[in-house]
Amino acid sequence: AAFSRSYDAKHKLKSLETKLKSLDESLRHIDAYEAGKPIHEKKGSFRLESKRNAFYESHRAELTLFYTARRILKERFPEAKNYSALRKPLLTKREKLLEEIAALSPEVSSLEAESKLAFKSKQAILETMPKEKQHEVEHNKNKGAR
Repeated sequence: AAFSRSYDAKHKLKSLETKLKSLDESLRHIDAYEAGKPIHEKKGSFRLESKRNAFYESHRAELTLFYTARRILKERFPEAKNYSALRKPLLTKREKLLEEIAALSPEVSSLEAESKLAFKSKQAILETMPKEKQHEVEHNKNKGAR
């Protein structure tokens, strides 16, 4: 039972951490989008293609980050019209996830300790048994797993 509860709690914690990582990545893309948008708009203001190309070359890194961020944000939030407006709800969601992780972490640690203690107890019991009995216990355990 301790193993099962420990596994479930670890699985839930890992799921929350994965969601947090994805949220943080989306927030970084929003930052890159906001930083590159004025540069992208300025690039579009040049009428002559040669000036536009020269501007692009001098700001290639920022524009590449902007285009990548915009593409990823379109994939993740196809209904969004203003990516900057996503920041506040994402930050709220992030805070809730952090609270859930903080609440679950002590439980996972406690369950891990309980699980390790149960395993050590089982090992100690098996070590005190005669070898024939140990083999019988392991055989019955494997039989039930089928």
